[in-house]
Amino acid sequence: MISPLPPAFRRSLGFGKALLMAGTVLGATCGLQLGTVSAHAEATQTQAPAPTQAEAEAKALAQAHAPTKGQALVQAQPQPLKGQAKVQLQASPAKAGALKALDKGTLAKKAPAQSSSPQPPAAGSVAAIKQAAEGGDATAQTKLALLYAMGPQNGVKDVPQDYSQAAKWFRKAAEQGNAAAQYNLGVLCVEGRGTPRDMAQAVDWYRKAAAQGNAGAEDNLGILYALGHGVPKDPAQAASWFEKAAQQGKPDAQFNLGQAYDHGQGVPKNKALAAKWYGKAAAQGNAGAEDNLGILYALGHGVKHDDAKAAALWRKSAQAGNRDAQYNLGQLYEQGHGVPQDYAQAVAWFEKAATKEGDGKGDPRAQAKLGALYVLGNGVKQDDGKAVHWFRLAADQGFADAEAMMGTLYEHGQGVSKDSDDAKEWYGKACKQGLAGACAARARLEAPEAPEAPKQPAAAAAPAKATP
Repeated sequence: MISPLPPAFRRSLGFGKALLMAGTVLGATCGLQLGTVSAHAEATQTQAPAPTQAEAEAKALAQAHAPTKGQALVQAQPQPLKGQAKVQLQASPAKAGALKALDKGTLAKKAPAQSSSPQPPAAGSVAAIKQAAEGGDATAQTKLALLYAMGPQNGVKDVPQDYSQAAKWFRKAAEQGNAAAQYNLGVLCVEGRGTPRDMAQAVDWYRKAAAQGNAGAEDNLGILYALGHGVPKDPAQAASWFEKAAQQGKPDAQFNLGQAYDHGQGVPKNKALAAKWYGKAAAQGNAGAEDNLGILYALGHGVKHDDAKAAALWRKSAQAGNRDAQYNLGQLYEQGHGVPQDYAQAVAWFEKAATKEGDGKGDPRAQAKLGALYVLGNGVKQDDGKAVHWFRLAADQGFADAEAMMGTLYEHGQGVSKDSDDAKEWYGKACKQGLAGACAARARLEAPEAPEAPKQPAAAAAPAKATP
């Protein structure tokens, strides 16, 4: 019998970046058996046809990582941040393509009261800004730098996008002590836009801005200390800077501080304080905080267990595009925790997480879940071809459970042409990642077939005794 797994919710990890949690490998943990009929076919239903091997394994995969009450999370350390060139220093609702981390507050003062986005000044005022900037006015220099950084792509019609000019004018203002310019110059140093990429210079400018209470600079200093970029890695310093920015109401810093308490990085692990800071960030719409706070409610860590609250938080985060929350919400619908069980809704949310957007890859766990549901026909019309499509997408990303499933499908010719060589190749890939069942399946396929035993001649019948 395949043993149940503890839940492994997807968690928004890293500082300002959602990352896949390095959870326990499904096949290795649940004892997934490959190449034999699974015990999932209930013995009491002897008249029902036995499930295929792929169906049995898909059922195990579909049930894996389920948010079951009373079970503990298989905890893993957060993965280090990827893409450090940008580091998502200030995740914000700014449109993709804009330099999200730029502090546009100096332009925002010119925006209409009802708008939260900075509006570019009219043509006449652009000329005035240039004149004032050339005259040495630090505020005007900062505004002019922002215009060059934003460019026509962000509605600035009279100034071409030119990061070199942006860096030049930010530097002039920063050297006069303008905190917004110091912060923004730090951003350009991190991203290498208009100036060579230089983390040490970024730290210097962030520190100058932070000394004047700039919350964005405080948060970004925390990120650089957490990563060890431009400064020695120091989780305690990172947490200290996160707290300074969080106390000023910076939602990204509140999220980062919540993670520090959640995982005990630079501060003692404290799930209640993690929930507190996630809650503050979530109240400001931080999707990562909504996701992680949902996990705490689903597990009862630092807060009272409440699947309904977890579902509500994940829904908000999922609707904002957070893949981790989309995956988690799909699990709740699949299992019927906090929401009525609804396979169609589970499929819908898994599809959102699995779709190739953003990173162009899609979430491999969600893709594998979809593959399992298509094999079983849960929430969708049973379709082995579509199952293969989703399993292949996950397997191509190195997701071990999907690699093992591809091996099973090729071995039995389900949704694909039967091919033992392809089966062995996929089992081998999963085996290298530690799936014992995949190793056994590959070894079984590679074992030479035992020769048939020679037939023994039939024994001569004893003569019948004559009857008197």
